[in-house]
Amino acid sequence: MAFEEDDSINSEIRYITIELMKIAAQRGITFEEAAREFLKNAVFLKRLIEITESTDQMSRVLLSKLSMQETQQKESAPKPPSLLEKEQKPKRKK
Repeated sequence: MAFEEDDSINSEIRYITIELMKIAAQRGITFEEAAREFLKNAVFLKRLIEITESTDQMSRVLLSKLSMQETQQKESAPKPPSLLEKEQKPKRKK
């Protein structure tokens, strides 16, 4: 299985290399400059994904805490009398 992963990685590297060569030629820059820009962008994207994931996790935690608080507040709040309770109250005499 390791050989299949190596082949896949090598294939991706070849593809990226060819694309970077095309970009370098189009922009009139060296392959090294194009590769450095690509790596800089890749690192930036990785960090952005990590920040987004941690923000999403924090949001989920905060939302779950808020919903728990709302549930606790609803449970502790006085409940309005039901229709049956209203009907069962004795009527006052005049």
